[in-house]
Amino acid sequence: MTNKHKGVVEIEILGEQRGFKFGMACMAMLCEREKTTLKEVQERLGSENLTTSLNLYYSAAVQYARLFKAAEPSFEEVADWIDNMSLEQNQEAVGVAFAQYSDPNVKASETGQA
Repeated sequence: MTNKHKGVVEIEILGEQRGFKFGMACMAMLCEREKTTLKEVQERLGSENLTTSLNLYYSAAVQYARLFKAAEPSFEEVADWIDNMSLEQNQEAVGVAFAQYSDPNVKASETGQA
């Protein structure tokens, strides 16, 4: 589903719409939960550390709830959501989580307009 907020993924899991908000607040919360730096968190995510991956999804679910003023899920609820996500849903979420920024004004600067 398309959303006006960058980094938002909404997926139907267990018959209900679930949301995740990836971005700066999510990463800050993840670093806090992991008690380490962003660089170390990135290395852990790259090594497919299970705890770090679950903390990423949990942080994203909490940030989604806070953004949209909804009830915050527990860690266990989010872990259950992840257990029930399809491969395609997981790939969609990861794609949004690690999407690279693209400047919408690149074309304007190429044509000489600033």
